[in-house]
Amino acid sequence: MLLLLHCLENAKTMNASIIDIPNWATPIGARLSSMLTELNCEKKAEILEGMTEPEFINYRVNIYLAQLEQALLCGVYSISGAVEIAEQESLACF
Repeated sequence: MLLLLHCLENAKTMNASIIDIPNWATPIGARLSSMLTELNCEKKAEILEGMTEPEFINYRVNIYLAQLEQALLCGVYSISGAVEIAEQESLACF
C-alpha cells in the first residue's frame, strides 16, 4: 500500500498523467460481465434489479473497490486476503 502511494506521489510530481480505467475494463468488471452473460433472462433481470448491465457492473465494481480499501486499511488482512474478501462481497448477488 505504501509503495502504491509512493508511486502515485511520484507520478504527480513528475506531471505524469494517471490513466483512468473504466470499471467494466477491470478484471472484476470483466468477471461480472461474463457471469451476467451466462445467466438466463429471468435470473439476469432479477439480479440487475432494473439497472442496465453497465450500471450494474459499475455499482458492483465500486463495492469491490470499497471493500478492498476497507480490508487493506484495517491492517488485518494480506493483499490476497483483502482481494478475496472484496471479490466475495462484489459477487454476493450471484
